[in-house]
Amino acid sequence: MKRISLIFIVLLVLIQPALATDFQRYTVPLSGVVNEALTQGDADGSGQGDFLFNTSNNQICYEIQVANIDLPATAAQIRRGTDDVTGDSVIPITPPDASGYMKDCITPSAALFTEIADNPGSFYLNIENREFPSGAMRGQLSRFAFNDTRLSTSMIWALYANADGIEVLDAQGQLLLNTTVREIQRVAAKPAEATLIETASGVSLYRLSSGEFQVNIGPDAEGKIEVHIFNRLPTRLAYRRDFSTVGS
Repeated sequence: MKRISLIFIVLLVLIQPALATDFQRYTVPLSGVVNEALTQGDADGSGQGDFLFNTSNNQICYEIQVANIDLPATAAQIRRGTDDVTGDSVIPITPPDASGYMKDCITPSAALFTEIADNPGSFYLNIENREFPSGAMRGQLSRFAFNDTRLSTSMIWALYANADGIEVLDAQGQLLLNTTVREIQRVAAKPAEATLIETASGVSLYRLSSGEFQVNIGPDAEGKIEVHIFNRLPTRLAYRRDFSTVGS
């Protein structure tokens, strides 16, 4: 696997409240076992949605990946209801594209944001397509369960970055997060507030208002988040988790 080299300097810091306590993560396992009309959806369909709730500004950022359904999807919504009801749409979202992928952010009303965050199990995600206009797939929101031992902060082996992008790998060398420069450039160089660029496998990448980058790893089983901050994407230095240089 190609490994891109690390950036400038990496610091292990105390958790910053604005990026640790202000974010809540929810996942949505998707299947076609039942659809919006409580009948059979696309039985072969599979996928997952990841939702990051920013309680400081009521913004919801999401990343959805689906497979084995007719694509592109024609519509997607967060709907109110448990898994045994057909509920009203409360937030329309951008549906997965022809590759089955979609990433975007939305800002619902403060009341609706709080309602979903406080009781995610009472809301579900529904994905529609041409073959199943009532819903090819659906799944209930649930709080993110940190149960993958690969994602324990003690298992993180390395963080790499250069002019090509940013990678985070676990102790076995498996890729947890891979963000390209193109994705990074979608966020302002100095946004008005800390802005999520990408989240995957328990790792989240932000652009800070200072222009610096912040990588959050976790929370682990004890609720701890490991935080790394660096300021640019230039050089060829590489660091291990213990921050000793392993290459140049």
